[in-house]
Amino acid sequence: MDKLQTALTEVDPKEKLRLLEEFREFVKEDSEQLASLFPMTYTLIFEKVPEIRQWVVNFLISVVRYSGEAHPDLLKLAADTLLPLLNDTAVIVVKTVIQASANLYPIVFKRMCTNPTEQDTWKSIVELKSKITAMLESKNDGIKINVIKFMHVVLTVQSVDSREKKSSNTQEISLDICPSSHPFLNKQQLEEEGLSHLNTFISLLFSPSMSSGAITAIINCLALLMRSRPEFIPRVVPAFESWHRTPTGNLRSIQKRFVERSIRNQLLGLMRSKLSSAYQKYVIDALLAIGAKREVAHFQARMAKLQQQQAAHESRQSSKRAHSSTSSSDKSGVAKKSRPAPAATPSTSYKPAEYAKAKSEGLTIPQDILFTPKITI
Repeated sequence: MDKLQTALTEVDPKEKLRLLEEFREFVKEDSEQLASLFPMTYTLIFEKVPEIRQWVVNFLISVVRYSGEAHPDLLKLAADTLLPLLNDTAVIVVKTVIQASANLYPIVFKRMCTNPTEQDTWKSIVELKSKITAMLESKNDGIKINVIKFMHVVLTVQSVDSREKKSSNTQEISLDICPSSHPFLNKQQLEEEGLSHLNTFISLLFSPSMSSGAITAIINCLALLMRSRPEFIPRVVPAFESWHRTPTGNLRSIQKRFVERSIRNQLLGLMRSKLSSAYQKYVIDALLAIGAKREVAHFQARMAKLQQQQAAHESRQSSKRAHSSTSSSDKSGVAKKSRPAPAATPSTSYKPAEYAKAKSEGLTIPQDILFTPKITI
């Protein structure tokens, strides 16, 4: 509290920024302090220095990450804080606002799915989403790339996770968590909006107005999408292959090679990920088409070797189980044999060296000494 008050009253911009950073480092991931102190930082969005306005947005990201779910009232405040900053004159502030919105959107969506009474918060986030998406037309490449990343988040959230084995990542949020009977979230409309972003991405790959940096951002986002939503592979992979074969746009040779290498690397990474055989075939066929025969052959040889090792391991395990079952049956059979009743003589403990002597002297040897079967399993 004292650290923040000191920072707020500081006049010198550089010193103020230093004190604010010191304060943020002090509170770190303390959700309660972040939640209680964030409203006090709101006035900083009117500071003349862009770096201080940017600090407010970065601090907001921390608040949303660590306090958003525990303090849902902050979610609307966060959206309402970010909205006017999209019109900021400083590019660094606008880019940071879009990044913060990408962090905020999944948390708000999850909250709305479980708390349908907070429609005002949803209205604020929808307005924020709409304005950010419209900024895809920005002439600034940095802003455009951040908008692409935001749209990727929206597309991932507003699509169904069709994987048979869901991710163990509990933070994964998808359309699956939205109830069909939700009062204001229409699942079909949300899914259609997400698919429209996918269509936009594929179209922009071939747009002559796109820079190599923006195209690479789309490739990276689509590669991430295919890992989490493999049902999109049949739509995205052919687009990658087509671009690699006939690059479009106004790119220089070195820029084209950079994009081609990005497509190749993303497809190689996707091939090595855990995909079903049907989806993997799309990826392998595309890699063969763009000339990655050596990498595909190496991967297939490695997979064949792993399959052989797995088969050998399963064979050994099966043999062990069969041997164990046989041994258990033998042991059971031995146990069922009737044993002669011991002679009615006093129980005597004999050592191995005494067996022969006892027998020669005509002594009765206890039956449990003579019959001590050893069964090795």
